[in-house]
Amino acid sequence: MIVVALEGLDGSGKTTLCRALSSADWSDHRVACLTSPSETVSRLCYEWRGRNIHASALGFLLGTKLMLRELSDKYDLVVFDRYLLSTLVHHFGAVEGSETEFDGFLRAMDYHAPDLTIYLDCPVSVSLSRISRRAGDRPLVVSLEAQRELYLSIPKGRKLHSWLSNRTIQLNNGDEVNFDQTVKSAYDAICQLLRRNSAARVS
Repeated sequence: MIVVALEGLDGSGKTTLCRALSSADWSDHRVACLTSPSETVSRLCYEWRGRNIHASALGFLLGTKLMLRELSDKYDLVVFDRYLLSTLVHHFGAVEGSETEFDGFLRAMDYHAPDLTIYLDCPVSVSLSRISRRAGDRPLVVSLEAQRELYLSIPKGRKLHSWLSNRTIQLNNGDEVNFDQTVKSAYDAICQLLRRNSAARVS
């Protein structure tokens, strides 16, 4: 099964893109577009995060892994709204030596590295504006800026690159960007991945 990860700040458009892709024409391919993990697991992870950041990360990873196990026989490709990169940024980003510990978690769990990561980038001001339309607490600007810096730096050669994705593309999704074009770019990249996978099976 192919795994595609949508990553980015809160308010970057991941969930909106995931919904758009769920209604796309995938021809004969069985494609699922999901928010990961379930709402129940997500709620627990946020509760645990205030007590123990490692427990929160492990809960998120286990929840996603269980979802993958359940879906493996039903779908050719799964698109996740949040996956490994966001787990590293949110749970381990500010912790010294975090990459080594995160790597240990993934190896112990025999985790599925994404075949494609689509990182949606947008200015922090845009992220805050979009988040402000939702209910709940607003994140601190400094927190979002630190997260964005990590998102931009992690795929560029840091030691966890092999876990994050076989391929990473960055799509800008600020207010000045036509979202239909963002959807098309993501859809085209996924279709290319599906074609490559089909060709590899034939050969």
